[in-house]
Amino acid sequence: MRKLTVILCMILPSLGFAKSAAFLGNRDYLLAGTPIAATIVDVNHDGIQDAVVGTAGGTQIMLGKGDGTFQPPSTVAGYAVWAQVVADFNNDGYLDIATTILTNGTQVTLSLGKGNGGFRTPIQLPIPCIDCFLAAADFNGDGNMDLAVASTSSVTVFLGNGDGTFTGGLPVYYLQFTDAVLAADVNGDGIPDLIVTDFGAGTEVVLLGNGDGSFSRADYPAGAYPTQAVLADLNGDGRPDLAVSNKNAGTVSVLLNQGSGVFGAPVAYNAGCSPFSGCQPNGVAAGDFNHDGTVDIATPGAILFGNGDGTLQKPQRFQSGLFPAALVSGDFNRDGYSDLMVLNSATTNVTVLLGAPPTVTQPRFVGTGGSPQSMALGDFNGDGNVDIAVAAKGSNQIEIYLGDGNGNLEAGQTFANQEPAAIVAADFNGDGKLDLAVAGERGTSIYLGNGDGTFRHLANYPSFNGSCTITAFQDNAAPCLATADLNGDGIPDLAGGLWITDTVNVMLGNGDGTFRAVAQTLTTPAAPQGIAIADFNHDGKLDLAVSCFFGTMVVYPGNGDGTFGAAISIPTGTTTAVGLAVGDIDGDGNPDIVISGGSGSGDVDLGVYIITGNGDLTFNPPVVLLADRSPNGVVLADFNGDGRLDIASANILANDVSVLLNTGNLTFAPETLYAAGGGPATIASAVLTPRGKPDLVVVDEYGGGLTILLQEQPLVGHGSGTR
Repeated sequence: MRKLTVILCMILPSLGFAKSAAFLGNRDYLLAGTPIAATIVDVNHDGIQDAVVGTAGGTQIMLGKGDGTFQPPSTVAGYAVWAQVVADFNNDGYLDIATTILTNGTQVTLSLGKGNGGFRTPIQLPIPCIDCFLAAADFNGDGNMDLAVASTSSVTVFLGNGDGTFTGGLPVYYLQFTDAVLAADVNGDGIPDLIVTDFGAGTEVVLLGNGDGSFSRADYPAGAYPTQAVLADLNGDGRPDLAVSNKNAGTVSVLLNQGSGVFGAPVAYNAGCSPFSGCQPNGVAAGDFNHDGTVDIATPGAILFGNGDGTLQKPQRFQSGLFPAALVSGDFNRDGYSDLMVLNSATTNVTVLLGAPPTVTQPRFVGTGGSPQSMALGDFNGDGNVDIAVAAKGSNQIEIYLGDGNGNLEAGQTFANQEPAAIVAADFNGDGKLDLAVAGERGTSIYLGNGDGTFRHLANYPSFNGSCTITAFQDNAAPCLATADLNGDGIPDLAGGLWITDTVNVMLGNGDGTFRAVAQTLTTPAAPQGIAIADFNHDGKLDLAVSCFFGTMVVYPGNGDGTFGAAISIPTGTTTAVGLAVGDIDGDGNPDIVISGGSGSGDVDLGVYIITGNGDLTFNPPVVLLADRSPNGVVLADFNGDGRLDIASANILANDVSVLLNTGNLTFAPETLYAAGGGPATIASAVLTPRGKPDLVVVDEYGGGLTILLQEQPLVGHGSGTR
């Protein structure tokens, strides 16, 4: 019997949990490098889909848990991957990995499987290859797995000997520029065929197998600049049809199988993924995402639901990661709904979207004005529910969103403010109603709350600032504004920083919503990036912590009268200190400092840094935790109810949120990544639903909105899985 391997190119990493904590939405998974290609198969024979991941940092194995999540990766090899295929090449019953790697040109390697999810050290195959793509099947019917190699301008089959070695390499079929290759029986004769995407010619080359390793060729137009293709029965006639992504045209072309391996003219559909936006339609996937018995087509930015007759509906867009480029489908939680894994080309992660009626899981998203920078949370209308005020810098306005107690937000009052960067809420006039202080490079404005969710303007303070966005160096939102009673008179005061002058100012409240002239100007060692207030030495006087650009960190001891002493420098271990939060992480009763790292490609630039305090204004060396690309805002809360403070960071260059659960003794479970909108910059936590658990709200600076991540109990899936 001829063997045929159906390839699903995809990718994933994974996470571990301490005591249960989970948020509704999409999961991201951190990889060793930018995802290039992967295959979904059961490598350890446990009946659960696993992922063989090819990245710019090497080949990794992600074992599936069967609930839509995956175990941490194990590495097979560290070479950058161009393409791969998984099949049993040595007839031992275990899956092997053939990989095209980038090293001194491109080479083809083979890693033999051990059957338990492990693989042997790869060996180089004597197969010529120029940026080649791979497919596997038994093309000559001898019971051994063969290897189809689609090099830049040609494709040929190397016949397997059944022991992991290959012979042959003829005949050769020439193309203009190959971009993908698939193996499948498209004409129903029981012999594997090849479908090669010719990007240069704009065609799908169908090579019908003759049963001896040779083929009969037919070329079909496939639209402008086809990249990837997928085979699926789109019209229910039992024959595999072709869906092809057209990268430059932003379309998906469907070629229906007419029988005998003959395909009809292409019909183009909007991919819902413009090549001029962050989404890049380099790939397609097929599956039944709404569980209606009809095959659907997915692009990196949308699902095109099938009508069952070979036609597709208008794209239903979804949110995934940063510059999503390709994707694959599978049933990762075994609930009968097709799921998606999206390969994000600008980061080192992938996004998993679980299928659910009517489409795929998504985090809640609330659109705001342009370039939102920060937010303040509180009960603005006195109904007992958390509301949100957003500083939308690009729209020059403050927007109020009223919560209903079930995680939903309704748009309320909007009022003008010139380039707001930071916003805090407190009762500045002592009337029992929350007020707002809004700061930026142009000064600070005070708005008094009316108690019904609306606000009225009271005063402006042009010389008091709260903006740490360094446009010349970075485009990250880093609001510098904090409020607390700094002089012990029971009235909230303000501390705000301004990056351009390397200063932090303190302004004391009068108790009626107005403030006195700046009480003190503190000089910071570099541009301030974040401010937090705490009593670090237990003297009853609040101190001021400031994170600064270039990785510096200082604490100013409070004098108790609204002034502060000389700066105490604290090593951070990072090149760029951005977000800042304070809390007792290690449970010793002393405030600790958590800062987020800067952007970069190394692990040290992907993390958050815990600097524990000794209770006497001395601090210990930082403990570094892996998060994801360019963590910006950071927040502390007990997400899983075990009495320990956990950490969440908004990772602005990864389009996700890292949740790190505290397991005690300054150890944390591996990060859990949740997809957010474009450019998650700042983050806050509050209880938004009757579940009573801390939820997360994220300001998406580039996406123009809020991502709402609500906590959930592990939900039983539609089948036996959980999510």
